[in-house]
Amino acid sequence: MSAKILQFVSRSDQLRLRGERNYSRYMLVTKRFVAGDSLERAQWQKEYAEEARRDAEWNRRHGPVPGGASVLLWRHDSQATREEHWNAHAHRLGQWSRSHADDR
Repeated sequence: MSAKILQFVSRSDQLRLRGERNYSRYMLVTKRFVAGDSLERAQWQKEYAEEARRDAEWNRRHGPVPGGASVLLWRHDSQATREEHWNAHAHRLGQWSRSHADDR
């Protein structure tokens, strides 16, 4: 079975394409290529309602968080390892310098 590769389309691209499509439909209606009471126009209105519902769901998942959001600090394991190594080295160096303070 051959694989079907789907192209990723960002949210901003989706909204831009939808806006272009809606403008095109608006022009078709205003220039009277499509009647205001046609079946095609009724189908568009159903699509608009469905898109509004999907947008509301998307906004609930990705929109602002009530009460604000907390930002969690993040670091890669390699950063943690380097910092832990440096802290351990500095600790050993501090112990060595304190133990040899009388040698000066």
